[in-house]
Amino acid sequence: MLEIRRRPTAAAGRIATGAAVLLALPGLAGAGDRSAPTTPTNVRVTAMTPYSATLAWDASKDRSGVARYVICCADTNSMNAPGNVTSFVYTAGLHPGYSFTLHVWAVDGAGNYSKPSNGVTFTPPRDTVPPAKPLVSVTGVGTRHVSLLWSATDEDPRLRYCLSMDERPLYCTTPETSTVLTLLSPETTYTFTVKALDSGGNWSPLSDPVTATTSPVNSADVTPPTTPSLGGGGFGDCEAELYWSESTDDLDPQWLIEYQVFINGVYDHSTSQRHLRTIVYGTRNGANTFGVVAVDTAGNRSDMAEVTFDLVCP
Repeated sequence: MLEIRRRPTAAAGRIATGAAVLLALPGLAGAGDRSAPTTPTNVRVTAMTPYSATLAWDASKDRSGVARYVICCADTNSMNAPGNVTSFVYTAGLHPGYSFTLHVWAVDGAGNYSKPSNGVTFTPPRDTVPPAKPLVSVTGVGTRHVSLLWSATDEDPRLRYCLSMDERPLYCTTPETSTVLTLLSPETTYTFTVKALDSGGNWSPLSDPVTATTSPVNSADVTPPTTPSLGGGGFGDCEAELYWSESTDDLDPQWLIEYQVFINGVYDHSTSQRHLRTIVYGTRNGANTFGVVAVDTAGNRSDMAEVTFDLVCP
C-alpha cells in the first residue's frame, strides 16, 4: 500500500503548540485524564430522621481534584454531593422503617469514577408525627369548573392527599397539589376539604373547608361545539371501547367541553378532555349503537356522533 507522508508545516507547528497550551489551562487538562480518584473511605451515618440520613466520609484524592461524589442507591435513587464536601444529607428514596445500604463514589472532572466506598447500612426510624393541617384555596371558578390548590408541611417529601367535595372523596391518595374539577353544575356552591397522608401512614387533621360557587350560564352563547369523530370496537361479554376526537367551541376552551355517552339511545355517563375514550357495556347481543355528544358550558349540544358494531353478550 502506498503511504504518503507530508512534511510538517509552520501552521501545523502552531496548532500543536496551541493544543499544548489548551491542555495546560485549568479545567481543560482533565480531557486526557484517565486516572480515577482514590476511593472514599470510612463512610458512616452521623444522623438520621425518618426521611434522611446524614453521611460523612474521608475525602478522596485526585491530581485534578474531585468534581463530585455520587451516593447510591435507595430504591434506585442516587444523589450528587459537591467535590469539596465530606458530609451530605441524603434524602432520595428513603422510607421510614426500611433498611438501606449506600456507597459513595468520587468522580473527577474528566468523568473518572473511583471504586465504591465501603457500604453503610441503616434503617430510618419510623414516622409517628402526622403532617400539618393542609391549606386549601380556590384559584379559579367558572360556569362548570372550580380550580383548587392545596399544600401541607411535613418531613416526608412525598406526601399524598385525599380531596373531598361535599364530604365525598374524589381523589385518594394523589401526590398532586392542584386540580381543575369540571362538569360541575352552574350557580351551585361546593365545599372542599383535603387530608394529607405521609409514608408512615399518618393522616393529617382535615383541612378547614373552602367553598366555591360556580357562575351563571352565559345566555349569549348559542353556538354548539363541533361534532366529534367516534370509533370503537367490542371485546366480548358485551364490553366495548369507544374513542373520539376532541371537539372545539367558539367560546369554551376544549378542556371545558363535556362528552355525553349514549348506548342504544340511552344516556350512560359523561366525561371530559381527560378521557377521550371510555369503556362501556352494550345492552343487547348483536348490533349495538353507541353515541357521543359534545356539550359546552352553556348547554349547547353538538350533533350526535354514532357508531354501530356487534357485541357478544352472555
